[in-house]
Amino acid sequence: MPSYYDALRFNPFIHGTSSQTLSMMKHTDFQLMPILAMLQNFKIAPMVGELAQGGFGIIGKDSNDNTLTGAPAFGRMQHDHYDLNRVIKNYTKYSNNTTLNACKENFKDLLKFAHKSAFTNLNLLMIYVARLRQFGVKISDVVSLEEISVLKERLDATVQFYYFILCIQKYIFIDVSEIERFKKENDLDGYFAVGDYIEHFFSFQNFLEKLRNTQFNMEEIYHSPSPENISKLLVFLKIQKGTQETVKRYPSGEDNFIAKCDYHFFIHEKHEPTNKVRYEKIGGYLFTNNSSYSFAHYLEEYYRSCSAQDHEDTLAVLPDFEAFHGEVLPYINALKDRIQLCKALLDAPDDAFVPYDGNDALITKPFPIIYVTEANTIEAFHAEYRSRLPLKLGKEIVLVTTDNKENQKRLRDYLQTNNVGPVEVLLFDDLYTLRSTPDANYFDAFAHDDLIKAFELAKKQHCVTQFSKLYRALSELNEKRYRFKSTNTEIYEKLNELFTDLQQSILTPDKSRINFRGIQEALQRNKQENYTLYATHRGILGTIDRLLTILASLVVFYPITYLVQKSRKSMHTFFATDTEKKVDNALLTVEEITNELTTVSSQF
Repeated sequence: MPSYYDALRFNPFIHGTSSQTLSMMKHTDFQLMPILAMLQNFKIAPMVGELAQGGFGIIGKDSNDNTLTGAPAFGRMQHDHYDLNRVIKNYTKYSNNTTLNACKENFKDLLKFAHKSAFTNLNLLMIYVARLRQFGVKISDVVSLEEISVLKERLDATVQFYYFILCIQKYIFIDVSEIERFKKENDLDGYFAVGDYIEHFFSFQNFLEKLRNTQFNMEEIYHSPSPENISKLLVFLKIQKGTQETVKRYPSGEDNFIAKCDYHFFIHEKHEPTNKVRYEKIGGYLFTNNSSYSFAHYLEEYYRSCSAQDHEDTLAVLPDFEAFHGEVLPYINALKDRIQLCKALLDAPDDAFVPYDGNDALITKPFPIIYVTEANTIEAFHAEYRSRLPLKLGKEIVLVTTDNKENQKRLRDYLQTNNVGPVEVLLFDDLYTLRSTPDANYFDAFAHDDLIKAFELAKKQHCVTQFSKLYRALSELNEKRYRFKSTNTEIYEKLNELFTDLQQSILTPDKSRINFRGIQEALQRNKQENYTLYATHRGILGTIDRLLTILASLVVFYPITYLVQKSRKSMHTFFATDTEKKVDNALLTVEEITNELTTVSSQF
């Protein structure tokens, strides 16, 4: 990726989605986060959205809380592949609402074929488990208890299969001469003959069932490769004399096979090939059980290459099992983490899941959204970017945009109702403007660390509802300031002075409390100094007066009300009422509270 994109003054990361994600984020502490982490920490899955992309069809790497698999994907304002134009065009679309019946059918289809792909689709399976649970449906109402039990057993057996892979060419070794003897003694003719039998005895599906039925512990063998344990493993792997199997033959037909003696395709001693050897990398596709990359395929390739070497003076090209071990162990750890999560989702009580509200207007009447962030934790991932860490509205995400004024209001309503901030709400057109004339002043003037801390302090000071009202009004005034930048530089400069002053006044000098009086004084001073100028432009004075009305309740009423509530040990909050009513009506409440405060004070 061209390095100059990183050097641009303002080239933030952008994530296109719809308001449907906001409905979900109410239950994830307003965090945009990888789906596996959502399932792990909140037992919630997205009920809408495209699941064919995002890497859900693989297990991925690392733990559930620290993986790029299923993580939010980002472009950038300016980018070769995923720029603003493409993100708006392709990634702000609405998804069809999820139906219960569709969810049931998708889950059953996934479950039916999951083991055939070595459970690489386990992440998808878990999403549908969580969706069903959010619908209030038990998994045992969709499939039988026996099927659930078999699923759990197969998942555990899959882990054992990969420990078996770790043992190959480390503790046990492929015996090509024994496979050749097997071929001759059983009169196996044809190019595919040995491969058909290897596929039968060592295909993932068949070997998985053998592990499941016997409960053989490959993990113990791997961690404790004593001679006794290795002998147990070799006995487990042998094709025993008298074994009767029906073996499918390529391209059609089948054999009724009866083993004439014991056959050991693996031994405890390594036999080096007599001629030169080149080892070929085993790709990660082995984890998908793809027929061209399966374990049985590589076992057959190993046999063929060594057999050809025995008869001709050729270079043996062998699958490099030893090098592949470096990929297997991290995969096992990730798989174990996914399996533990899957079982937790299957077994959790109903009240552990958030009921799905299909009537939420954010879902039924969706609108497009772009989240904008400059978080330094986002990582390059192929031609895009992803975040393995949660990004929180009002912390890492301080700007969101949408398509029109109506939806801008809906976004602001959502943020205020849920006391989320600081988050500025702009329009897509503003992003285009910022891209053409990059300028980060919009962020520098307002959404800064002190304001982020102020939202945290508002909860401690029991005034977060009023502070959210205050912030929204400040945000709307800040938008006016930004828009005056290109239309009236005089007003822009005066409002810029105001926001510079506010930036220094948000918190008390020791940053332990919100400085409501300092904010009030900054607004009053700026209003007085620029009253005549502001009066010529509709909306500025009205917004400032609204701010001062809210601040009056916080500066005058809040300390009195808080003391009275504290003395009463009351859970009621004064600020749940409408404090923007006329001052003369509010003063009646103040008089009543003051009288009560006098009574309380006399008790001390």
